[in-house]
Amino acid sequence: MAATPKMPEVRRAQILATAIDMLATHSFESLTIEKVARKAGVSPPLLFHYFTNKEGFHNALLAEAAETFLGRIRPKFELPADQQLCDAVRSFFDTVDELPTVFLAVKRLSSSGQPQLRKRYREVRTITTGWIVDNLIALGVKSTPQLPALLEGWQAFMEEVAVKWLDDPILAKNDLCQLCETALYLLLPAAKLDANELERALASLGRDATGRHLIQDGSE
Repeated sequence: MAATPKMPEVRRAQILATAIDMLATHSFESLTIEKVARKAGVSPPLLFHYFTNKEGFHNALLAEAAETFLGRIRPKFELPADQQLCDAVRSFFDTVDELPTVFLAVKRLSSSGQPQLRKRYREVRTITTGWIVDNLIALGVKSTPQLPALLEGWQAFMEEVAVKWLDDPILAKNDLCQLCETALYLLLPAAKLDANELERALASLGRDATGRHLIQDGSE
């Protein structure tokens, strides 16, 4: 009995999933239509059928990389609010460490000549910014008009730290996480948040009003 043909959207999704898996061992630039087709068990002309041309395939792959990255760094909302940000920063660097080419593919979106890809990058930033704002609200800190802009700038900082780390991994991953998390807490007052709300939230995170750890090296 002949196998039932797969729906076009299913086959397209499978091809993109195969390409994402291949990014674990291939750079974005070296991932050719022919290599992906061979790995996916389809002919190169079939890829052109689904993605029109090489540019269409690469654009779809970049968008899929963004979805993969978002899925990996999504906060664990089942965690207590005072643990979510620390866990999210750790998930970010774990993903950069385990899927560096996927991370770098997402970075490519920001400088793409395609408006729809730059828009997707902005959407990713908007989603992650919303997660952090929601976490701060859960900690009792009301948002301000300045907060989203500050958080987007902090995320740009964290991405650049990650790029440098990939090129020159002189810091341990724990040190990277602590660096970026502390940098955020030091920046938050600039967003004109309520000082009392922020101080209480930081205290629940084991931080003083400046964002530094209340206890270091096991002593006050």
